[in-house]
Amino acid sequence: MGTSTLKHTKDELYSLELLKIANESMVFFQRAIEKAGYEFTGELKNEFEVYMVQNSVNIAVGINFMHYGRYKDMKFLEHTFLPPIEVMKEFVEKTGVRNFAWIPGYEKTDKVPAETLAVKNLAWAIRLSYLHGKKTRHHGGTWYNQTKMSMINVARRKIMEVTAKYVLDLMKDGIEGK
Repeated sequence: MGTSTLKHTKDELYSLELLKIANESMVFFQRAIEKAGYEFTGELKNEFEVYMVQNSVNIAVGINFMHYGRYKDMKFLEHTFLPPIEVMKEFVEKTGVRNFAWIPGYEKTDKVPAETLAVKNLAWAIRLSYLHGKKTRHHGGTWYNQTKMSMINVARRKIMEVTAKYVLDLMKDGIEGK
């Protein structure tokens, strides 16, 4: 078996380095979410994606994620809409009926409703609590703003290092006539 070597152009290597920095930044965000304890469903942490847009003149690298995770960072969160009942049911199912203090409609009785009825009642109660203009005050630190600024500083330093090497290599090739 022969071995094949894959040669990349300097432009391709530069693009790969930028993509590597973006992926490291994504992991940085994911770790911050874990540390902040916002991993209830795992959806926020697992929805990150890195992308690159490139043409003959520019390269742009970015990170997308579900922005609802930023709500965890807001000091006050005012609920002015009714979330879909399906979403609330999914939340109750993931939380588990047993993890709620009581089930609406059954708080003054020893009876326990069937699981599906309990999920429905809890989901509707949570959903309707939003209707009353419920305000939520978050305590504790932030995950997004602090993480974003730290990540930008680290990424900027790495991009400057990679770009300096790339430009020096291009200048060297120009001087040598390559």
